[in-house]
Amino acid sequence: MRVRTEPLSSPGKGCKSPGATSSGTGARPSGTEAKPSGTQTRRPGGQRRRIKAKRPAEILDAAFEEFVLNGYAATRLDDVAARVGLTKGALYLYFPSKMELFKAVVRSCVQPIMADVEQTLATFQGSTRDLLAALLDNAYQHVFGNRRERELIRLLMSEGAKHPELTAFYYAEVVVRSLALLDRVIARGLDSGEFRRSAVTDMPLVLFSSCVHASCWQLLFGDQHSFDIDKLKRAHLEVVFSSLLRAPASEPDAG
Repeated sequence: MRVRTEPLSSPGKGCKSPGATSSGTGARPSGTEAKPSGTQTRRPGGQRRRIKAKRPAEILDAAFEEFVLNGYAATRLDDVAARVGLTKGALYLYFPSKMELFKAVVRSCVQPIMADVEQTLATFQGSTRDLLAALLDNAYQHVFGNRRERELIRLLMSEGAKHPELTAFYYAEVVVRSLALLDRVIARGLDSGEFRRSAVTDMPLVLFSSCVHASCWQLLFGDQHSFDIDKLKRAHLEVVFSSLLRAPASEPDAG
């Protein structure tokens, strides 16, 4: 029997195979097996780093879906890990507990919105009336139109009584920051003379009330009893500005 001097896996004529002997014949000693090439079994370092960098976001997406599907109490970290092809032990390398995972999910939903609002507030050059209208429009988009925001509210309402640590975290992380931003908008309008003191300036929380109401409506009724969100926004702004805006000094007296 003739011995083939080029292995079938040879990369090409004239190329030395991975396991060739120093004589260049390509024949292997009897009883030995070819070892897989490192480039075949290992991803390049850059690719491994990119996969590792994306892993936390994948875990957060999987955790969000598990929390929505099962609720906080019934969510198992094993199931979250399985969604992204990890073991439970590997998941703990990223998030040490279910509570820390929940916090990270909330932050991943809220922080981009907060950063956008803070940037708008810091750089906006127009009137405070226009600023508030833009911020409320943003709130409707995220609180009403964003599935993640709606489902977080549903989760907190259903599980908050049994797990008050969830609502306590959400209040500190989201509500307190949101109210502080509203206070800054109100202060800007009062300082510029656009706004007047009213019940709204004393209780800025009312500025968000219609957004939250719209989100709760959507959670309860979905598409079965839908409404025109643009009309709601216009009505909301009309009520807000009728209480906030100072009447122009040149406005003639009635009658």
